[in-house]
Amino acid sequence: MPLNANIRAAQAVVSSRQRLQKGLSRDASKLMKKPLSIRDAKRQYKGSNKSSIARIVKQLEVAKTADFSLVPEPNNSRPRLLSDAEEEAIVCFIIWMQKSGLPASKGEIEDAANTIRSRRDPHAQPVSRMSYRRFRDDHPELDTSILKSKEAARYEYEEAGVEETKQWFKRLSEVITRYRIGASECWNADQAGIRVGILRERMQCLVVRTKKKTPTEVFSPEDRETCTVIGTGNAAGATTPPWLIFKAFPTIEWSDIDGDPNMRFAQSETAFSNAEITLEWAKHFNRWSWEKSATVQHRQLDFEQWFGCNEHLKSEFNPITPYDMPPGTEGKEEEELVWRLLIIDGFSGHGSFAFREYCIKFNILVAFLLPHSTHMLQPMDLGVFQWLKNAHQKRLREALRKGNLTFNRRDFAGSFKEIFEEGFTAAHIIAGFEKSGIFPPTEAPAVGYLLKKKLKTHNAIDPALSSLLPAENRFPMASDTARDVSNRYHDILSSPTHRGLEAVQKIVSEAIVLEDIVKKHVANRQERIQKRYQQRKRGKRGRP
Repeated sequence: MPLNANIRAAQAVVSSRQRLQKGLSRDASKLMKKPLSIRDAKRQYKGSNKSSIARIVKQLEVAKTADFSLVPEPNNSRPRLLSDAEEEAIVCFIIWMQKSGLPASKGEIEDAANTIRSRRDPHAQPVSRMSYRRFRDDHPELDTSILKSKEAARYEYEEAGVEETKQWFKRLSEVITRYRIGASECWNADQAGIRVGILRERMQCLVVRTKKKTPTEVFSPEDRETCTVIGTGNAAGATTPPWLIFKAFPTIEWSDIDGDPNMRFAQSETAFSNAEITLEWAKHFNRWSWEKSATVQHRQLDFEQWFGCNEHLKSEFNPITPYDMPPGTEGKEEEELVWRLLIIDGFSGHGSFAFREYCIKFNILVAFLLPHSTHMLQPMDLGVFQWLKNAHQKRLREALRKGNLTFNRRDFAGSFKEIFEEGFTAAHIIAGFEKSGIFPPTEAPAVGYLLKKKLKTHNAIDPALSSLLPAENRFPMASDTARDVSNRYHDILSSPTHRGLEAVQKIVSEAIVLEDIVKKHVANRQERIQKRYQQRKRGKRGRP
């Protein structure tokens, strides 16, 4: 805003010029007086500036007024790339893309804007790289979201798996009730892959502020060897010694590692579990989970005395040839047996005949989680493994702070006892069972998660922003308006205008038909997703 002295001086100059043009500026001899010059105005009005007065005078003359308050504010913003109607068309495009199941990305929105501009002006330049940000700021009814791809089978389960999840929990409750499964007999086992010497790529930290902001980087040992951890826990918060699977067996230099003596190592070509490792792990789990059972502790049962053999189906009287069945449990009634429930995912090693047969022999009930549901039903995933991986990152950073430039599998195994104890706490394990609804058995968490996913696309729009969205009845309204204008002003409109209105009516009618087709397409897509999931459950494959 200019200074008051400059404004008053400029207004005096313009007023004197206007009086001269009207013939009102005369002296005593009735001769025309010279108008007030900018130099004289500067002398009369203390604190004014000659160039500022000249600029304001020009603005007043363009506005044809001597009152500065009547001068319109200058528009210093850039010219708009799209009109209001064209921007609303972009908003409609965004809405349709979201309804179709594939929300519009930045590139698609820019392409739509370029298409509209090229239809108006074939020589129009593409929109700038900042146009998307300005468009987003101008439309508060739109919000940014992270588009995350999801495997088809998991997406199908979340779309149509509510009823199946309810049935699964119903069967789980029946099994727990029938076989008197307590918290100490309800187990979950899962595997987690850990890259031994890789720091997490993204982590928040604090650094000293500098004039030029640069990325904060840190040295990483880059030991990409993978280790698979098999961890177990029951609903009472107890656990069994872990298993670590590497590509190579431990060497003699590992003998001085300060680790859990009950921890087991295994080797596979891929560093992941397989059917053979799973069977050996089951024997290890059988022995340790028996000792953690509250029923066993209350009845003071000994493993060998109860089953008549050890976990390898051998005894001191028969140390070479294994039994076909534990001799100690033959002839016992179902109510007398001690049952344990093991909940696992559908990993191929868990489905081997040898593994299932072994569990049956020792009264271990195996419940397989629903396919593609482990992200919400696996207690180890929900409550433990993230803490375990955080503890691993903590030990890795401590090693780097001490000046070590490497962190190999021996270092990992040496610190794994602390890592395991920090991750597999009773609180974390119990929290995993509660979050998943496995024990006490309740379908509420899982079903609530699925319903929330399904309702996410139908969330209520903020009332303060709903008025900014295009009207749902915009196509019929436009058709009725075009017809009314054509009928009411038929006699005064020219022939080209009549033809233009007829074209508008045809285009709007076409848009109404296309809208109905798109709605049916979206509904059909959701129906096919559910149908495909149901056919996969029956062992068939739905149409893609």
